[in-house]
Amino acid sequence: MGKSEIEVEVLGKMFLEAASEAIAQKSTTAPSSDPEVKVLDILEYDGRMRIVSMEQFNGPAYISVVNYFLSARDMEKHVNCCGALVVYVESSMAEKLLKALGHADANEEEEQTVLSACGQVATVFAESFANKLAGSGYQQLTLAEPKNYKNAVNDGVEYSKDQVEKAEVSFSFWKQRALVMDVVIGAIPHT
Repeated sequence: MGKSEIEVEVLGKMFLEAASEAIAQKSTTAPSSDPEVKVLDILEYDGRMRIVSMEQFNGPAYISVVNYFLSARDMEKHVNCCGALVVYVESSMAEKLLKALGHADANEEEEQTVLSACGQVATVFAESFANKLAGSGYQQLTLAEPKNYKNAVNDGVEYSKDQVEKAEVSFSFWKQRALVMDVVIGAIPHT
């Protein structure tokens, strides 16, 4: 079983399928337009992926990050990070969107409930994508617990350093760009 790198365009399409399936299963509302997929350069600072909500929405957002590892042991030791999923939820749409995705407890006045719901949503998307990869013959990846932020991830995000591009998938709800996800995966074992 050798490692295989997934082309970023293919990665974006696979993630779009996984995310669309998760939204269809969890959401009480459908996206208001077709999702967009882009391939973008990774903005790196000090060996980590730079993450700022202003680059997505020109305003505040909630951010959740889930890292991918080849094994639970790697995750525990924080070595061999093979990828990351970054989920951005536009702040003014957060409560409405999160409730539509099944998180009735999300309440803007209690920011921690929104952050927690964002982390749970990110985990659903991350698991859906990991399962899609495994179903395509790649090794089942181990997911780290989500880390949640508002507006920026000051320390940046750990990712597979052999990658220079990421796939960005964005969804609009109620005719407004509300949910953006960046995914990057390095070379992973393929059977």
